[in-house]
Amino acid sequence: MIRNVFFCDSRLSLEAAHIFSVSKSNKMGSRLDDCILENFEIISVYDASNGLTLCKSCHGVFDAHHCYLEPINENGEEIFTLHFTEAIKRSTIPSLIRFYGLEGKRIKFNSHMSKYHPTKKLIEYTKTKFDEAYKGRLNNRFKYTCK
Repeated sequence: MIRNVFFCDSRLSLEAAHIFSVSKSNKMGSRLDDCILENFEIISVYDASNGLTLCKSCHGVFDAHHCYLEPINENGEEIFTLHFTEAIKRSTIPSLIRFYGLEGKRIKFNSHMSKYHPTKKLIEYTKTKFDEAYKGRLNNRFKYTCK
């Protein structure tokens, strides 16, 4: 089943991008179960609402935490705005230039498929991971440039 959650307009090589990482879940094992149920309101990391349908390129950017979705309420409807790191927005790498036009894109989930949508807490988690990754990249940059 394809859910209309695409960052770009490509429908080639669509993949399931997990919001809460399957590999992190495997490392944590059974200790993760309560965390998933309570904090993210999903049954398991394999729950359909723990993912977004993305093309291969967008999936890579998403997994590297170079983007996040910001939930906003617009006229009583939940809409999500797509944001990218400055590195992506300023990149001169040809494969990343295509993301320029996606900054600020508004994404609306199909209402008739709401049980497959990520929960608001999972969407907010994308921003948490984005911020953590940004701090890590910033710390690594200063580690090597401020000697």
